[in-house]
Amino acid sequence: MGVKWDRQSAAVAAVGQRPNWLMAVTTRLELCKIRKTDNRYNLKVGTKFYRVEVEPLQIDSPSIRCHADE
Repeated sequence: MGVKWDRQSAAVAAVGQRPNWLMAVTTRLELCKIRKTDNRYNLKVGTKFYRVEVEPLQIDSPSIRCHADE
């Protein structure tokens, strides 16, 4: 789980300049509901939220080419 950084991204992060956006593909989406008062997210009981797992979208991805043609 998480995003793997390539060398260029790591170099950018090293100088303190991170991109403020990320294009990704959703690989897993899980609807969760808080049931306990003492929870790791410090949310109120009954709160619903999604846990999302993503992978970086490759620049040469067919979905980018498809949208670029429109």
